[in-house]
Amino acid sequence: MKKYLLLFALFFNFFAAYSQEPIDVWSIVFEENAEKYYFVPMASVWFYDYENPEKLEYFVFGNGSNWWHIGKIPDKKYRAKIMAPGYKTREVVVGNLSSKPLGKERAATVHFKLEKSTTNTLRPTTYSIKNFEKAKKMNLWEVIASLKGLNIDKKTMEITTDNGKKVLWYLCGYTTEGEKKFSQFLKLPAETFGLLDMKFLFYDLSSQKSDVGGMLNLVVIGEFTKSFRSREIGEEPFEMYILKE
Repeated sequence: MKKYLLLFALFFNFFAAYSQEPIDVWSIVFEENAEKYYFVPMASVWFYDYENPEKLEYFVFGNGSNWWHIGKIPDKKYRAKIMAPGYKTREVVVGNLSSKPLGKERAATVHFKLEKSTTNTLRPTTYSIKNFEKAKKMNLWEVIASLKGLNIDKKTMEITTDNGKKVLWYLCGYTTEGEKKFSQFLKLPAETFGLLDMKFLFYDLSSQKSDVGGMLNLVVIGEFTKSFRSREIGEEPFEMYILKE
């Protein structure tokens, strides 16, 4: 009998330890429209401590591949907030993540559905490039540097807030992270874009207690934006795990 009890204890401890291993969590933020699914541009996912909703533990912004990589995190309860300009902010409790082996690791994907909103809580401060008297003689980075509260490094083209936090910048809602060619975009003369038909939308994230100070979306009006429409979701990578709310 003792032998079986010992085996049971070892068996239980093995799976208890396994359940505590971090899970590599990925996410997709999407919108459903006319039975089609679209990625939500400029969406961010925030994981807060379940017991202390003020404690931010993990956050991520969408990248060029339309994946939101939360990271390797403990499998426990979190309070998740999903935000995107033009969409209702969603708050759900996530936990007990389903997972499957991915090589030697455990991995899971979580899909969050957002709905359009005309009264979105993530509202930007809008600047029209036409409002800058000297804009025709300026490069785009000089225009951005003239915006209140924003700074830009001439060499790296990295944008920061006055308190030194990084600002993620987007082109028509698409991330420029990891794309070195977009740093050249900021060096172009502002008048390149036809009568300065451009606007800047700055989303202040200072209240979110993150390492990112905000998001700056450069929107060019007209024909140029046609190639920047939201891409439709194709096949589902991994398996789809819907969390109980």
